[in-house]
Amino acid sequence: MREAGTLSPFLSKGDNTMLIITIYLAVINLLCLVFCGTDKFCARMGLRRIPEKTLLGLSALGGAPLFWVGMQLFRHKTRHKRFVIGVPILAIFWILAAGILFARWGTGF
Repeated sequence: MREAGTLSPFLSKGDNTMLIITIYLAVINLLCLVFCGTDKFCARMGLRRIPEKTLLGLSALGGAPLFWVGMQLFRHKTRHKRFVIGVPILAIFWILAAGILFARWGTGF
């Protein structure tokens, strides 16, 4: 049985876990958006590109929602099946995961 004031086994009142998760998701999403724009710029200029593994890896780690936005905004990676299919699936997963997490435990700050 949980002690009073505990929201879950790993989240309790006054705990900064939700704040850390929020900051993490904001940073990884902004990083993905910047990487998407940078890679598109590098592609146009003939410069060294950001590896696809890096872009997909950051998307899988939580940055897919803004990477998906970046794909549309910069018209980048829109012909590659693994991006056209994989990034939206990852984005939906992360949006649902964050929604469930925040609905269940609140923002924590």
